[in-house]
Amino acid sequence: MSKMNENALNSEKVENLDDAHAVIGQIASLLFKTGRPLEVDSLTTLLKQRADQTVSSRLKKEYDAALALIAEKTES
Repeated sequence: MSKMNENALNSEKVENLDDAHAVIGQIASLLFKTGRPLEVDSLTTLLKQRADQTVSSRLKKEYDAALALIAEKTES
């Protein structure tokens, strides 16, 4: 893989991670505002609901990336 392609791939990963973090923050804020507990189960449930309901492929990818990140960080 050329250095330019490798840099583009690394840049995309960082952007996707930033998007996943942003989506997790938005969902956490929503949970706080509605008085629901901020727990892994409530985060993932709401992320799954949003992913299923959206018609935007970009948002679907962001929700899926956030779900994957949470799964990765909470595996025992």
